[in-house]
Amino acid sequence: MPLDFFLNELSHRTPAKDVREARINMAKFVEALSSLKRATARLPNAPQLRTDMNFQGAMLAPNYSVAKWRGDNSVDQVQRLLFKTYTAQAPYLHGIPEEATAEFPEVYSYHFEGTECQGLGYAHLLKGIAVSLVTEMCWDASSVEVLARYLTDEADESVTIRVPHVATPPHVVENEPFLVNRLTDEDPPPNTLKKLWENRARLFPHLDFCHTVEDNLEILEPVQHLNGVLSSLIGYDVFARKWSAEGGDFEPHAMLYVTPESSRRLKRYGEQLTFEWNGRFEVFSFHGRFTPGAGRIYMLPDLANRRLVIGYIGMKIGI
Repeated sequence: MPLDFFLNELSHRTPAKDVREARINMAKFVEALSSLKRATARLPNAPQLRTDMNFQGAMLAPNYSVAKWRGDNSVDQVQRLLFKTYTAQAPYLHGIPEEATAEFPEVYSYHFEGTECQGLGYAHLLKGIAVSLVTEMCWDASSVEVLARYLTDEADESVTIRVPHVATPPHVVENEPFLVNRLTDEDPPPNTLKKLWENRARLFPHLDFCHTVEDNLEILEPVQHLNGVLSSLIGYDVFARKWSAEGGDFEPHAMLYVTPESSRRLKRYGEQLTFEWNGRFEVFSFHGRFTPGAGRIYMLPDLANRRLVIGYIGMKIGI
């Protein structure tokens, strides 16, 4: 099933004391959603925030609803635009299913500290992740404990479950194992180097590749080198995503085992390390390693766009 984010409606049950505090709460909420979106960017179907149809009328502060916040010109326009982009219009969440169906073979009723909870329940039922505004201390957590009562048969059985949960960007980092598993379920990794090349734009949205890399991959052992190449490129894509989002200088040491080529090797193999990119021939000096063997991946930082250009994937040149 597709991965989605589910609004925890209990997180807006306590309005802020004033409009200023409500704006701060929503700014943090949009920031958390943005972090989740970046963490799931490679999915072909972008996850959305699922809410009930009454969310726009929810009161963030006295006389200040979500709808009023969306129309508040005092709020940063980018924040409001991102919120609109992230939030699904339909289908809205309705009551938790109470009878087993083909879609929901097991059903539960869900309660948080004695209060029925819909968003947290749907996050468990549909293997998604719950998202909250930080209006109470209990929501400043990367998982939330919920009591689930089993409804599928006559047995009156309850279990305590932990629902993956995000209210701040650090919670996204803490939920990385869950997100990786869900992304793998929905978007299984390529099982050949040929498929890796064919799906490169989807798998590595923050990397670019010289056309000669396709020939490089055809020379490598298709089974022996797949995992090494794939894991290295995933790491470089994560670096490029953060570089693009956070800005700053190119810091290659932030990538594992990425170093510039020595002046001696550049002098000796400079021609073999020169590749065409965007109509120009560039020397690709920075490189990482992959195993088994002396695998190398040469890259060029695109400083203007904060992306990495991959120019060569293969065995170490000159051995």
